[in-house]
Amino acid sequence: MSAVSSGFLDVNALVTQLMAATRAPVELRFDRREAETNAQLSAFGKLSSAFDALKTALTDLTSASTYGGRTATSGDESLYTATASTGATAGTYQVEVEAVASAHKLVSGALASGVGLGDGQLTIDINGVNFAVDISSGTDTPEDIRDAINTAAATAGAELTATIIEADGGQHLVLTAKQTGADYAITVTNTSAPANAAFDALTNASLTEQSAAQDARLYVDGILKTASSNTITDFIPGITFNLKAQDPGNVTSLSVAADYTPTVDAVAAFVEAYNKAVTTLSDVSKYNTETKQDSALTGDAAVRSAERQLRSALGNALSDAVDAGFGSAALGIDTKVDGTLDFDKSAFTDALSADPSGLQALFADTGGFADSLLTVVSGYIGTDGIFTDRTESLNDRLVDIDDDRDAAERRFEAIEARYRAQYTALDVLLAQSQNTSNFLAQQLAGLSRI
Repeated sequence: MSAVSSGFLDVNALVTQLMAATRAPVELRFDRREAETNAQLSAFGKLSSAFDALKTALTDLTSASTYGGRTATSGDESLYTATASTGATAGTYQVEVEAVASAHKLVSGALASGVGLGDGQLTIDINGVNFAVDISSGTDTPEDIRDAINTAAATAGAELTATIIEADGGQHLVLTAKQTGADYAITVTNTSAPANAAFDALTNASLTEQSAAQDARLYVDGILKTASSNTITDFIPGITFNLKAQDPGNVTSLSVAADYTPTVDAVAAFVEAYNKAVTTLSDVSKYNTETKQDSALTGDAAVRSAERQLRSALGNALSDAVDAGFGSAALGIDTKVDGTLDFDKSAFTDALSADPSGLQALFADTGGFADSLLTVVSGYIGTDGIFTDRTESLNDRLVDIDDDRDAAERRFEAIEARYRAQYTALDVLLAQSQNTSNFLAQQLAGLSRI
């Protein structure tokens, strides 16, 4: 049976103070380990982010779409616009928009609202799709005819829509092709049996053509292209025409020229990403001479290796550029003292315009500028990357620290129980000693009065 505190000693205060002294150095070690690990995790996170951005920039440099860009300039954008894709032949073309493609639209004469035409049948044809519309005395108002046409067209898969326009003189049925071009001309025939002449008002002979079923007619350098759409992609390879208005006889120029912007922007993005990677490597590993403090990864082997390999790959790539006839001045890429790059867009653009295929080969070919750097960068990120492995290891260390904290807490609980038992026993012993001392003092006092 454990002793009960007599209150002679403040056991709780004593045990609390002892446990605080016992816990402090242990918890401090855990806090330091955890802080160092989190700092390293943050540093590797920054490195991984910088290397990811560099990988993206390098991947763009290896893409064929980054090179050979073209611009297309219309002589009159009110008539047409044009875009040119990579590989389109540069040059000047003479363009005439003789006709723009339009959708067929037919409008009926005025029909009395709510008044039927009787029983009958219409047969409608559009782009080879032929379907019948049966109209009975129960559903023969203009609205019902509209609905019957739309239902039958949807069932047949016909590219046409029927609508009603409310005008001062009555209702007008409007039939509109969903597609432009001559192939989508609408033909309406009265096939009522027995014959019902009232339905002749809805046949082509009576309907007014608001918009013709017309193909686009585009001339380039006197050569004709007919198309059902106003977007023409299969005339001149790499060029897309978007026709807006027709003006027969008006010939305007189309200029297709090289566009170096995508390439220059891609190299500029690479330089920015490379500089970010280099400065991040420095920031997470530098030694602060003023504060005499290390950074999170000062002296880290992975960081030193990444710095060394990046600079080596870049140096080799620039050396290859010199061998290919592009010195650093001509290329516009120069290495500064701190390892970052300086990029002269004007010089690079001049080199690119002088030898676009040579520069594309230098940057984009297998084993070229971008590919060699990409090999280095890919070794540090991704599933099997060095930075990835280090991050996983550090996360495992945090788990171990938590486990060690739990184990230490169990030890602290045992130590606290032991302290509490010991000091409670001492408290009881001191109380007993005090009682004995008081008893003896009373006895001595009694003897002195005899």
